[in-house]
Amino acid sequence: MTRIFGPLKLFGLALSLVGHLAMADSLERISWSGFWTMGVAGTDSDLSFSNLNRKPNVYRDSLAGLNGHIAVSEDWSATLQLLATGQPNDFEPELDWALATWQPNSMYTLRLGKQKLPVWLVSDYLDVGILLPWIRPPLEVYDANPISTFVGMSHSLAFSLGSDLNGVVDFVAGSSKTEIHSDVTSSVTKGTIHDIGGVNLTLNFGAGTFRLGYLQAHIDGTTETTVDTPCTVPTCGPSAPPGTSLRTTLVSSIDLGLGTFKSAGFKWDDKKYLVMTEYALQENKDSTFLEKVGAYYATLGYYMGGEKKLLTHVTYATMTDADGTVLNGKQTTSTLGFNCYFSESLVGKLEWAQTEASEGMGKFSADPGRKVNVVGLALSAVF
Repeated sequence: MTRIFGPLKLFGLALSLVGHLAMADSLERISWSGFWTMGVAGTDSDLSFSNLNRKPNVYRDSLAGLNGHIAVSEDWSATLQLLATGQPNDFEPELDWALATWQPNSMYTLRLGKQKLPVWLVSDYLDVGILLPWIRPPLEVYDANPISTFVGMSHSLAFSLGSDLNGVVDFVAGSSKTEIHSDVTSSVTKGTIHDIGGVNLTLNFGAGTFRLGYLQAHIDGTTETTVDTPCTVPTCGPSAPPGTSLRTTLVSSIDLGLGTFKSAGFKWDDKKYLVMTEYALQENKDSTFLEKVGAYYATLGYYMGGEKKLLTHVTYATMTDADGTVLNGKQTTSTLGFNCYFSESLVGKLEWAQTEASEGMGKFSADPGRKVNVVGLALSAVF
């Protein structure tokens, strides 16, 4: 239980800091906000799938974040965000945002520091559960790009093409790091992404949004693979108990060369009907470690009840093409979800999904040979 309430300790420290700042004259220029999700999920299979199996997991879908924003001047502001995410057996806090923003007018914005990477429809609020229809975004698509933040600069140019059509073009440059745990290969891949460069176009029209994105970067790092070898007398000695294994960690270097990431998305949400769809394609033509991943999803939803407090939605997500030594085959997930909005700041979510891998293991630790059911329950809030 101590680990489950790890994010609450982070909030306690932050709130204590706010108490001290209350004595300062600059309090009027500081605004604080936060969000959290407490979730539990499990499957009907003994095989590991995205850190889930028959044992209910309270870590994978749980997180908490605290955001502080200060207006330094009329043009300059600073933002800091702490995020504690659920790891396989614990919560891990990290500095998610740390950036300075210069906005001399309504048409141009410069951001410097650690910030969100604008590659998805929901990039700006990827971790804010109350703003998402699902408990977590479709992993077939969103795992195609394992990084959500980068350190560097971004330029945003806003434009208007009439009263009902406006848009933003984002240019980004910088670097990032990632750590991927694979149940399939019992490995941990630590990657460094250099020379990130990309452009993102967003068009807004009424209740609709259309987005196109392109990124390229050089990727390298290491892979640590855990291998358990059954003991023999020469390796462990005659006193080793039966069934004992010798665990070793193999470290190898990886170099994916120049990688590209392309994505497109569309969203319509008029608080009666919800339509969302995205496509992503990652390619690393210079490497067989992870040569290509292609995927898409489509979500349809309908709001019901007084003041539209109930949302029923279905999602079909598929990984159509995955070639590489760490990920291969195809994978499809169909999800049925129910959201109950208790207020503007609190929502409860229930989801049931069926996942199937073909022509490979997908994201399973081994080929399950059948469809696997996944059930999730979550409560998300903002404050």
